[in-house]
Amino acid sequence: MKRISLISNSSIQYYKFDADVNPDFTKSNKVYFNQPFESNILDFTFNPIFKVTIDSYDTFYRKQELIDKEFIINNKLKDDVDLRKCIAITYFL
Repeated sequence: MKRISLISNSSIQYYKFDADVNPDFTKSNKVYFNQPFESNILDFTFNPIFKVTIDSYDTFYRKQELIDKEFIINNKLKDDVDLRKCIAITYFL
């Protein structure tokens, strides 16, 4: 894969490259995220989140929090976790 590097504050830049995307890959490998505004640093931060489906209801949690609490192993949620110990994300972009 080619590395794309953009110089910040230098206007909009485009880089054209060819890529093959398998439609089946995107069905099983979705990336959810939110991008909150951090007032301490006056910038937006990229924050991956993890979707958990319980009783056909989707809830989202900060992925790093689940990793820190060892609730995720090999990108899969363990069976015996207590998600009440985590903060649910009620909005995301």
